[in-house]
Amino acid sequence: YDPVSGEMLWDPRTREIFGIAPDAVLSIDLTMSRVHGDDRPGLDAAVAAALDPDGDGDFAAEYRVRWPDESHHWIDAR
Repeated sequence: YDPVSGEMLWDPRTREIFGIAPDAVLSIDLTMSRVHGDDRPGLDAAVAAALDPDGDGDFAAEYRVRWPDESHHWIDAR
């Protein structure tokens, strides 16, 4: 994900992890709509920390995503 252009490039496995169809048009809105509401503040904070020019650029977050069948799945992203 390029935060400047908004471009997202995902491999098939990442789409599968998020429950996003192979032919779906990727967007940050679609991606974030899958994140469990209780986990959104922590994910937002992790993204902000990774993009902070004074930080080290590391990203680490553990959160749930909701698939189209309404099931939830944990992601540990680094």
